[in-house]
Amino acid sequence: MSVSIARSWPGQANSGDGGHVQGWAPSTGAPRYGRAVPRLSIAISTDFPSGYCGAGLNPVPYSVMSLKEDIRPVTYLKARAAELLAQVNETRRPVVITQNGEPRGILQDPESFERMRRAIGILKLLAQGEEDFRAGRTVPQRHVFAQLRKRLQAEARKRAKTGTVRG
Repeated sequence: MSVSIARSWPGQANSGDGGHVQGWAPSTGAPRYGRAVPRLSIAISTDFPSGYCGAGLNPVPYSVMSLKEDIRPVTYLKARAAELLAQVNETRRPVVITQNGEPRGILQDPESFERMRRAIGILKLLAQGEEDFRAGRTVPQRHVFAQLRKRLQAEARKRAKTGTVRG
């Protein structure tokens, strides 16, 4: 899976208008004129052939959920827990556990669960960043790096005075 984030301005690509184009007000959807406001674009794509999912260099094969094999009553779980665990870890497909015909739980292998948790965490961070950007809660990059530079220089001066080595 790859994630790319880009900042662009309406009319920026191949328009030759320097960003002075008609745009849309995000809150009302009404047209506006003048200097365009930058947009944040997020693209998430899988770089794996069909039949694979995952992130990193080791894609995990997957297949579509099988209604016959992947939805089981709780009584089946009670009688064949080890078999279900083996199935889930082998196929990487979750199993829906039902009680009285209603879904009550999901049995999932640990690797897929951790991958899902990481993906959700990344998506939450992206959503928070997008919300901050829209609300104007941003700091120019040069200010961020200037603050970091000051902090690092202050730490270096402090270490030089005390004679400690950062390790």
